[in-house]
Amino acid sequence: MRVVPLALRRDPLEVLASLAAEPGAFLLEVPDAAEPVTLLGCAPRAQLRIHADGRVERDGRREGGDPLAALERFVAEGPPLPFPYGSAVGYLAYEFGRFTEPGRGGEA
Repeated sequence: MRVVPLALRRDPLEVLASLAAEPGAFLLEVPDAAEPVTLLGCAPRAQLRIHADGRVERDGRREGGDPLAALERFVAEGPPLPFPYGSAVGYLAYEFGRFTEPGRGGEA
């Protein structure tokens, strides 16, 4: 991972537009009044995808096991650096809750 602190003079959406053709381009803004953070990136070094049926894919290859455990392993494998430098960036859809609520795992 390469970290490049920028004193942006451009709107983050403009920067994102310039990255749009790159794989996995993202913009994440944390609107904290004390310490606002804007993360821009592309070309992830690793990807984890958990499908609605519980299938887990890591970098395009199927993995077995529990989706929540796979997510925990994925995040734990990152570099031991403070946020935002050693973080995983992504999202969990509302439906991911079925893997975290007892008795709801695997429901469609």
